[in-house]
Amino acid sequence: MKLAKDKPTELYTTFALLKEKRACKKRYKYLGTMLGGTSTYGRYTPIPLVTILEINGKEDLFWVLKYRAAPKNQWKDIERMCRLCATDIAKRGFHYMQDSNIKEGLQNDLETIRKLALTHATTKEFATIADKLKRQRPELLESALYWIATMLMYACSNNAGEGLEAAHTFLQYAIDAAYFPTNKARYSAEKRERAWKIQRLKKYLQNPNLGTRSKKAPSNQKETKHATA
Repeated sequence: MKLAKDKPTELYTTFALLKEKRACKKRYKYLGTMLGGTSTYGRYTPIPLVTILEINGKEDLFWVLKYRAAPKNQWKDIERMCRLCATDIAKRGFHYMQDSNIKEGLQNDLETIRKLALTHATTKEFATIADKLKRQRPELLESALYWIATMLMYACSNNAGEGLEAAHTFLQYAIDAAYFPTNKARYSAEKRERAWKIQRLKKYLQNPNLGTRSKKAPSNQKETKHATA
């Protein structure tokens, strides 16, 4: 699956970039085989990141994001995409929470993170929210909201000193974390939610500008509404 000419914003990598970043030889070879061979496909031919997700799975996709195996001019777009997609996932989790008082504060933090992501804020700005969430988390230990608070903290973490790495960690945690961490009876619901998360991630990989909420484009407004439903 090669990059569509009518989708210039779609995030991608190449076999050359994967090799430069020292991708796992076994997984690299597997991807090449699935795409008809590295030489046939082309070492410099764009490979959509959604293709990495579909063929190699989310762990290999997260590796690509973490080690920036993408064109440098896409790094900022990837960072923003990670934060926006993860905030969509976190916001969806609020539908299962009953702690209204704490929920309101976390919802405000979530919206602040989204706004900062859209302006490519510095890690220092995100760190301010992270410090607040670290102080608040002990109050949430007995609540399912603890998981959302943790996701938001990762969104703002600057431990590695790199905005993209913090954003990647946030997205990975959001994808893997459960909305129902202590209720085994809700396994089926959790399974459906995980499938929704992957589909949401695919849409962002194909269009990293998905969550920018352009008021002039009715189609974007409709998509935003679906994301927060």
